[in-house]
Amino acid sequence: SYIFFIIRFISEKSLIFFDLKFKEFINKFPTIFDKNSKTTFRMQMYKDYKGKRPQKLYALKDQMDLLHSLLKHIGIQSYWSNSYEADDLAGSLIQKFKKDVDTVYFVTKDHDWLQLLDRNVKGILLYPNDNAAKDARNDHSYVPENDIFSKKSQIKAYGKQVVYNEQTCFEVEGVYPRFIPDKKGLAGDSSDNIPGATGIGPVTAVALISAFRT
Repeated sequence: SYIFFIIRFISEKSLIFFDLKFKEFINKFPTIFDKNSKTTFRMQMYKDYKGKRPQKLYALKDQMDLLHSLLKHIGIQSYWSNSYEADDLAGSLIQKFKKDVDTVYFVTKDHDWLQLLDRNVKGILLYPNDNAAKDARNDHSYVPENDIFSKKSQIKAYGKQVVYNEQTCFEVEGVYPRFIPDKKGLAGDSSDNIPGATGIGPVTAVALISAFRT
């Protein structure tokens, strides 16, 4: 299991790492991890947060130290915290990097990160296959040649990548990035075991936000 996890991480992520102009961007391509969800401030606020998720296997936890060592060895900075989740660290790092560059990209499978988008931040969402990405517009399913990713980078291990900006987020989610937390709060989020408001689903949440803007 040790070998499988490490190799799988490299085979999927290396398509990103090495399709970049690697030497130029490697020190600007941090990786972010969840360390221990049981000790984060969200768990302190809501004890049932992520309560329905299965526990990680001990073997998987042990492999994380190996993975961090590997990333350090090849020059990629990794971040994690006992108090904050990867989402929180990503938001902080994006705000930091925005001061130094014109555009910041993040790469993830987590749609919660869409709330981080703005005119200077783009997200590259990874999907397991074409069918899973069917709700995203086809003309956003590639990375432009003049971006930092090479045109041939298709993230084949996941089947499809979709570049999100503020408008793409609106077209897929029905709301602009700044309203993603409102949508989640109203409709709930089963993956995080957040109940939301009684009787309100994603469609009603979008309608309420469109009508009242908050």
